[in-house]
Amino acid sequence: MHDSFIASIILLSPQIALITAMIVLLLLKICSTVNLRIMSHFSIAFLLLSLYLNISNYIKIGDAYAFNGVIFNDNFIYLANNFIIITSILIFFLLSSVKNLPQEVAILLLGSIVGSMIMIASNDFIALYLGLELASLSLYIAVASRTDDDFSLESGIKYFILSS
Repeated sequence: MHDSFIASIILLSPQIALITAMIVLLLLKICSTVNLRIMSHFSIAFLLLSLYLNISNYIKIGDAYAFNGVIFNDNFIYLANNFIIITSILIFFLLSSVKNLPQEVAILLLGSIVGSMIMIASNDFIALYLGLELASLSLYIAVASRTDDDFSLESGIKYFILSS
């Protein structure tokens, strides 16, 4: 497949769908009062969309480069992305039943999923670093998200300091 901008966007459509979900969830959180259960179900819907896009890219495109070789998708990368998405769907099902958890955790977990998917598909050290930072920065905040728990704040600070 020739490397053009539209082809690169199509190849990264599962990640773009999850980034869109993050933006929509942020806007929903700002504009209205939604609980974690609704945000989890909304995230599951976008994860299913991302799974569909990943499988359709595997069937229609196959092995391909995106953005002049920065991102590469082959059979193993499609399989790893599917594994991440299916595992994330199960995590969001479990997350919808947890009480006393901030609603922002769903948005942060989606950011970590996108970072992991970019990190797996990277063919360049800059893309690898971008995916690693996106995944880890989301997790720093998610670890320290329970402000009423001292252990959560302590572990978030330790995680941030030790990683830098």
